[in-house]
Amino acid sequence: RWCVLRPSALDYFADAECSEKRGTIGLGASTQVLPLKNPRAPGDSAKYSNEHPCGFVVDVDPSAGKLRKMHYFDAGDKETMASWIEAVKRARKELCKLLRGDVVVATQEFATDQA
Repeated sequence: RWCVLRPSALDYFADAECSEKRGTIGLGASTQVLPLKNPRAPGDSAKYSNEHPCGFVVDVDPSAGKLRKMHYFDAGDKETMASWIEAVKRARKELCKLLRGDVVVATQEFATDQA
């Protein structure tokens, strides 16, 4: 899948041209993102971590309890995984600024076929 990250959402597509959108994962001020191998990673992270050592989980709303939905990604390599985790954290920070009414000068988007 191909993904495009914005401050408020992670859109995923079937193709590199991003012409066939498959869905959107809404991000919030409390969204967390962690490597699957992190002992604090929620949901089924531990179950997936051996098969996907470069995977990470996006927990959109940790306060939603056991009914919340987790989104699992495999970045393919450790460097790409670290880049995605950092990008989602930056997007969350930008969203928090927007929610507070701060001025956000630029928004970075990036797409990859590795997630």
